[in-house]
Amino acid sequence: HVAKSTRKRARGFRMSVNEAFDAVVSGCIEQHGQDWLHPPMRAVFTALFHRERRRPPDRASLTCMTSFELWDTEGNLVAGEIGCVNGCCYTSF
Repeated sequence: HVAKSTRKRARGFRMSVNEAFDAVVSGCIEQHGQDWLHPPMRAVFTALFHRERRRPPDRASLTCMTSFELWDTEGNLVAGEIGCVNGCCYTSF
């Protein structure tokens, strides 16, 4: 059950998956600083994300980076999350 007040507040936002991985990473670095994600690891995560978008999904051996984005009514990215999926396990960064 979701409270009526929560539903009303959520109307001003849209959630998406894997639409703006690079923007989410940049936003996290902007908020947390350059040390949040070491540049070589950032390059590996970004390459893995883009590589997996070009391959057909194989659920048995799924290992990929993913992003979740929250957008306001004007289309501005207001929050985001990146993580790694390995099989059925999700790890948040």
